[in-house]
Amino acid sequence: MLLDQLAILDSVCDGADGCGARRSCPLLCDVCIRHLVDLPIGQLIRRFHRAARDAETAWWDVLGRLVLVWIRPEVEHVRNERLRSAMVRTHISVEDLQRAVGVDPKTVQRWLNGRVPHQRFRWAVAELLDEDEAYLWPTTSVETSAGAGSTAEIVAVYARRAEVDRRLWTKLIDDSRREVCILGYAALFLTEAYPGLAERLVAKAEDGCQVRVALADPSSAEVAARDAEEHQDGGLVARIQNALTRFRPVALCEVADLRLHHEPMYNSVFRFDDQMVVTPHLFRRGGFESPALHLRRLGDHGIFDTFAKHFDEVWSSAIAVPSQA
Repeated sequence: MLLDQLAILDSVCDGADGCGARRSCPLLCDVCIRHLVDLPIGQLIRRFHRAARDAETAWWDVLGRLVLVWIRPEVEHVRNERLRSAMVRTHISVEDLQRAVGVDPKTVQRWLNGRVPHQRFRWAVAELLDEDEAYLWPTTSVETSAGAGSTAEIVAVYARRAEVDRRLWTKLIDDSRREVCILGYAALFLTEAYPGLAERLVAKAEDGCQVRVALADPSSAEVAARDAEEHQDGGLVARIQNALTRFRPVALCEVADLRLHHEPMYNSVFRFDDQMVVTPHLFRRGGFESPALHLRRLGDHGIFDTFAKHFDEVWSSAIAVPSQA
């Protein structure tokens, strides 16, 4: 076969495509053969013809076999925005990272451009940046799927919001410094997961953090319709009234805002600086039964910004609670 006659000269296998060789290959390795077999026949023939026309890189040996220089095709990588964002957040430069983990600066640039490092380097980088390895390199997880580049801001997905670890809520609240935004019907579960939440939010607001809480107006037609849909028999109204009591310190604070909205609730949004948990509302299911997305902002116009805009639009039409008026 032609593949059996093909030789490679001056080609270095770096392991990026799964080739185990670390030297110049005099013959095709298994990985390269698999690549050739996967090529469309027309493209394969054109490669042979182009190489054969090049007098400097192709010739016929004494046995009449065509010898070509095989140039490994470039592998298209998606830039690792999560790694870049984590480095910016921790003020760690390329030089800092390469010195800390013991690699060449060009290697770090390859990681930023999408190359996945070996596991021991992933562990070291994740520890240095105080991030989860699975967050920085989601392609190493069994949960990876097609389109990962366009969903890089999704940190985790939960089948039900009740499955979100209470420790995550605590960390998100405690670590927020610039902005806390809460949008929901009642958000009562959050006050239960974090005792003293309202007082904590007031303290953050007094330290310069923007705190905005938007709950549904218990007297609105939207709440009545949702209550009937979930067969709560007034239970949703009672939960909102309970939540308003618990969030009262926010309403009384001059530098924090508590408002009531009258909009249909398609999503509940809980934003903490550049992280967010979103709950899409499903037919006849309570919020705790609905899925939850944990997002982290990586740049403009991503899925995070879409939900942030959703919050802002609902907030703009909400009204202050009577104690603020």
